[in-house]
Amino acid sequence: GSFAGSTAVAILAVACGVIVALLVATGGFDQQLLIFAGAGPVGAALTYVAVTRFEWFVWILLAVRPSIDYFGSGDVGPGAMLSALFLVVALPWLFVQRRAGEWAPTSGTVTALCAFGGAVVLSVVTSTLRGSSAQAALEVFAGLVMFVVLEQLLTGRRDRVRLMLAVLLISAAFPLVVGLIQMMGSSGDRVSGPFVHPNPFGTFLVAMMLLVLSLATV
Repeated sequence: GSFAGSTAVAILAVACGVIVALLVATGGFDQQLLIFAGAGPVGAALTYVAVTRFEWFVWILLAVRPSIDYFGSGDVGPGAMLSALFLVVALPWLFVQRRAGEWAPTSGTVTALCAFGGAVVLSVVTSTLRGSSAQAALEVFAGLVMFVVLEQLLTGRRDRVRLMLAVLLISAAFPLVVGLIQMMGSSGDRVSGPFVHPNPFGTFLVAMMLLVLSLATV
């Protein structure tokens, strides 16, 4: 049924992503061409999962987002594509939750984050680099929408909280491997992992360390 179909499509999406990742990593292929070629089947598979199993879609995004910039960044990079896909699916889901009367109370933190997101989006109008600013604003806005989605998914659901923590730990695997490879082969170069700059990589590692320490002390 729907469960089996969603499982098969989720596996297909992961398989397509892994194939594209391996082709990019081994070299000899045009990176942008591979990204665009893989965007079609991966996007279609993720859209199907989002429609049939929205919670799975969220966990998949949380697992892969820290690694996605390794395969390219920019105005039409995979990160921007993933952010756009998430917004296309998540915003209608939130609307349906609201209309169905299943909306959990919004916390003050999420309200403040939404106000910050609105300011970021408005700042694009006065930017001198509107292309880059729009891409950054899209990713910031998608991140803030993710906070809203997670609040709705996790409120009163301890089982989902445990699952989310497991997914976050899994999401650190690829960045750690890439970072270690860079450290072992580094000759004075900066270690940025799969991120575009060492600073977000450091921020990610600090967040993961705090998560691990908090879980170890429970």
